[in-house]
Amino acid sequence: MRSIYVDLDRCLGCRACEVACGRIHGTSRISVAILRDRISIPMTCRQCQRATCAMACPTEALVQEGEGISFVPERCNGCGLCLLACPFGLVDLWAGKAERCDHCMEKSPACVATCPSGALAFREEMAFSKAARTRAVLRASRAIEGVRR
Repeated sequence: MRSIYVDLDRCLGCRACEVACGRIHGTSRISVAILRDRISIPMTCRQCQRATCAMACPTEALVQEGEGISFVPERCNGCGLCLLACPFGLVDLWAGKAERCDHCMEKSPACVATCPSGALAFREEMAFSKAARTRAVLRASRAIEGVRR
C-alpha cells in the first residue's frame, strides 16, 4: 500500500502542500501543524488498515476497500461521526460533507508534487521504515563523529 511519507527534518512549514491540495479539491485535505513555533508537521489521512472513521459511518459514505478508504459523497449526511472516530483528527466537514485525504486517487498527490523541500513522498509503506532507519543511522553517525572530535 502506498501512503504519504513525511520527513519532519525537511518540512519548512511553508504550507505549499495546503495550497496545492486546496487548488485541486477546493479545500485543503492536508494541514501543517506548527509545534513550539519551530516544528512543522504536515497532517493527512493515514488510510488506516482498520479505519475507525469508516466503521463509524452509518451511511457507508466512507468505505474500506482493499488497501484504502473511498468516499461516496452522495451517501454522506454530514453527521460528523467520522470526525469523532478518527484517532488523528484528520477528517473535516466542508459544506456539510466529510472531507479527508484520498491521496489524489490514481495520480501522484498534489501536495507531494508541490513540496519544495522534498519533505513529502508518496511510496510503499515498507519503504518508510527503511528511510527512517537510514536517517537514524545518519544521525547516530553524526553524533558519534561529534563525540570523537
